[in-house]
Amino acid sequence: MPSTCEYLGTHKMLIPGNRSLFWAGTIMFLAAWGATGCSSNIQNVKKDAGFTGKAVVSGGMVALGVVSAVEEISDAKSSQFANVLRETIKSDRPGYPLISQSEASQALGEGKMQALLRQYAAEGSFSKDTLLAISEVVRPRYVAILRVEKDMVESPQWVPQDEIIERSGEITSVEAVAVWVDRHMEISAAVYDLKEGRQVFSGLISIWDRAEKTYPVHTYGVRGDDEDQSLELEEPKKQEVFLPRGRSYPPPAPPRLNIMLPRAFRAFSEKLP
Repeated sequence: MPSTCEYLGTHKMLIPGNRSLFWAGTIMFLAAWGATGCSSNIQNVKKDAGFTGKAVVSGGMVALGVVSAVEEISDAKSSQFANVLRETIKSDRPGYPLISQSEASQALGEGKMQALLRQYAAEGSFSKDTLLAISEVVRPRYVAILRVEKDMVESPQWVPQDEIIERSGEITSVEAVAVWVDRHMEISAAVYDLKEGRQVFSGLISIWDRAEKTYPVHTYGVRGDDEDQSLELEEPKKQEVFLPRGRSYPPPAPPRLNIMLPRAFRAFSEKLP
């Protein structure tokens, strides 16, 4: 199932001549799916002159996956994300001989692999001695690994949407209210050369994503200031209060790692030689 940002990027919802039907359909769609904005980029990319596509094709690469300096990633999820990283690199660089974290774990021993990942999560680098120890049991020359450096979830934002008519500084009609939660992540990417015992690639990936939910509301006769607005509904018996930061419209869950991390993997793999 595609995310809403991917869906809306390829499907234009145009219903000429019936604007109310358009908004009703849009509101129902967004309420059901949850709108998502997304962006990712990689900066400060540094590549060693000897780290070439030819060298990787000749030597091979281990896709160790991703660890986090912010919050521990479970062993099960770590293995899953490592497989996603491997498949992402494979799709962008089909000539690379790649092995997964699980294959490398069989060579190192599961306990040693978990210790290795925990070390990288804590320190953010591999020492020359560690690389030497890996090279003695793992056949590929290169190791690729990413590390979550920052993971920030912002406070929810409530925003009136669609038809807004202002008269004497007051909003007189609101057809929908959107609530969104933004998540920002910074992820370092690295490739190590086991043969040389040093890092040969580095970069910092920034990812932003938004989970959004839109609630249809039909409200008229707004009174009060911007911080405490009360609305009279078409059905007076249902008198409800609309607060831009209130609890009437619960926020969606923040964008998930399994949505955001694959975009980081793609940004990384596209910069490989």
